[in-house]
Amino acid sequence: MIEFDNVDPSDDDDEFDNVDPYDAYDPSFDPSFWIPDPDDDYDVYDSYINECFPHDPDADVPLDDLLARLEDSNDRVRWNAMRTLSKREPRMLAQHAATVVAKLSDSDRRVRFYAVKTLGVLEPGTLAPAHAHAVGGMLTDSARQVRRKALNTLDTLDPAALAQFVDAVVALLGDSDMTVRIAALKTLRPLDPATIAQHANSIIARLEDRTESVRRMALETLGKLDPATLQKFAEPVVARLYDVNACVRAAALEALIKLEPHVFAPYADDVVRMLDASTKYLWLPSSQTICELEPQVLLQLVSAVLSKLEDTDVDVRSTAVKVLAKLEPAALAQHANSVLDMLADTGMFTTKCITSGDVDSPAANTVSGVAKRTLRGLPRFVTHNVDFEAANLRSRLLGRLGWYKCRLRLRARSHALYLYALPYRPSGPGHARDVEAWDRMNKRSRRV
Repeated sequence: MIEFDNVDPSDDDDEFDNVDPYDAYDPSFDPSFWIPDPDDDYDVYDSYINECFPHDPDADVPLDDLLARLEDSNDRVRWNAMRTLSKREPRMLAQHAATVVAKLSDSDRRVRFYAVKTLGVLEPGTLAPAHAHAVGGMLTDSARQVRRKALNTLDTLDPAALAQFVDAVVALLGDSDMTVRIAALKTLRPLDPATIAQHANSIIARLEDRTESVRRMALETLGKLDPATLQKFAEPVVARLYDVNACVRAAALEALIKLEPHVFAPYADDVVRMLDASTKYLWLPSSQTICELEPQVLLQLVSAVLSKLEDTDVDVRSTAVKVLAKLEPAALAQHANSVLDMLADTGMFTTKCITSGDVDSPAANTVSGVAKRTLRGLPRFVTHNVDFEAANLRSRLLGRLGWYKCRLRLRARSHALYLYALPYRPSGPGHARDVEAWDRMNKRSRRV
C-alpha cells in the first residue's frame, strides 16, 4: 500500500489530550483560560504545559484513589482521573474494565471520551463482548470526539466481533465531522471483502466527499474488495484519477491495479493520462504501484513510462528505467533503444527512491547504473557473453539487437510462407485442386 502524511484519526493527539490536566491541582491557574472551547486549537498550549509540568502529578497516585475520584461530583476531577487511568498498564486496567464502562454514561463528554480511550488501550482480546457493545453504543454520542474514539476502540476488535457493529459504523460515513468519517472508513477496512461489498455503495458515495483524506480512505477501503466485485465500481474509481489531490489520484491507481488485466485494459488510457500529468511527488509512489502490475498490464502503460525518461528530475528518470525492468524480455527489446540512451545519463538519484538490493557503489546510484541493470533483462540472445561494464556496451547491444530483430523478421517471414504453403501439401485441399486443374489442362492439350 502507498503511504502519505495525511490525517490519521487513530493518533493519540486528540483534542482533549491537549487540555491541561493540572490546573485542578494549582489554584494559581485560571480554569476559564485552561479549558477552551472543544472546537479551539490547543496546540498553542502544549509547549507551555510541557515546560511547566514535566512530570505528571498523578503518576504515583494509587489505583484505588483514582477509581474513587471517578465518583467525585466535580466533573474536572472525574475526567482528570480517567485521563490518568488511561495511561496505566493495560493488564491492570483489564481488571477494572467494568468500572470504566460504567463511566461511558457520564454527563461530561470529556469523562466519556477518556473512558472510551481507556477501553481502547486494553490488550486485544480483553474487551469483553458486553463491554464492546457498550462502546458500540457510543457511536451515537453527541460529542464528535467520543464518536471518533469509539470507532478507534472498535477497530481493535477482531473482524468477526467487529462485524456486528458494521451497520452503526457505516451510518457514520455521513457524519458531519470529517475525522469521524475517516475513522469509520478505517474501521471498515479489517472486515472481510464480502462484508465490505454489502456496503460498497455507501463507501462509493464518500468518493465525492469534500475532504481529500476521506476520498483517499474510501479508495483504500474499496481496494480491499476482491477483483470481481471491484470491477462493478471501476467507473467511479477511475474518475478519481482526475482528482485535484495527488494522494487521491495515487490511491485510485492503487485500487485499479487490483483489477484483472482484461478489466483494467479499457482504463489504461486514463491511467496513462494521469501519469503523464503527474509531478515527481505523485510519480515516485505511483511507480512503486506500477511495478506490482502484471507484465501484460504494464505494457499498456509503457508510453507514459517512456515519457518520464525525458523528465528533468533525476529521481523520476531513474524510477522510470526501473519500471521498464519489469517488462518481459521480448517487450523490453522493443523499447531497448530508449533505455540505451540512458547509459549516458550520469545523474545521481537518492537511494530511497529505488529499492534495489544491488545499489552498493556510487556508480550504481546513477541513472546509467539503473539502465545497465535493466538491460540485463533483455533476451539471452542479446546479452549472452556481453560485458555490461565495457565502454562499448551501447554499440555492442545495438548490434545484438539488430540481429535479434532481423531473426524475428526472418522467423515471421518463414512462418508466413509456411502458412501460405500449408494448403498445398500432398494431403491439403490446395494440392488436390492443383492436381485436378493439371489433369484438365492435360486433357485439353491431348485434344489439340
